[in-house]
Amino acid sequence: MTPFPRSQQHTVVISPRGGAAGTEVTVGMNGLPPLTRVRISFGSMIAYEVIDRTVTDMEGNFTMIVTVPTWVEVDQMHYVLVSYGSRQPRQQSDGFHVTAPDGTARVVGNISSDGGDCVALRDSSEVLYNLVGEIGQWPLGARVSVTGSIADESACEEQGIAIAVREIRAL
Repeated sequence: MTPFPRSQQHTVVISPRGGAAGTEVTVGMNGLPPLTRVRISFGSMIAYEVIDRTVTDMEGNFTMIVTVPTWVEVDQMHYVLVSYGSRQPRQQSDGFHVTAPDGTARVVGNISSDGGDCVALRDSSEVLYNLVGEIGQWPLGARVSVTGSIADESACEEQGIAIAVREIRAL
């Protein structure tokens, strides 16, 4: 595993940031105690399921591939949770947007200025989405519905989940 910058020590990193049930997700974390048992869960802090286990290496790092469970809810935000030792899951990844089996993602929210080079949308849970592609002009605060697919993480340089927009409409 490539070392994380210090700012990402003890941060659960996932890739990709969205996909359907059955999607393979790379999960990694640095800065844990060496040779420590780690449990990987998927869900929320309220309800989650352990989906895999591993042990950190001599430097306290791990990287593994897990599969998104079949019970996930489409167009809902889920998280990869990591617990180690006897701790309850307290480290969580950024959100993972569950898409339909064909890769379609639907999001409703308000146009935001938080996207840097991309137009951004914040949903009702304050999750940030960066909108990629031809979207036209939308005023800040406009409430819209977006249909698209999860885009390459490098599509926008800001935090958030990039969505390649197929349709955007006012609500």
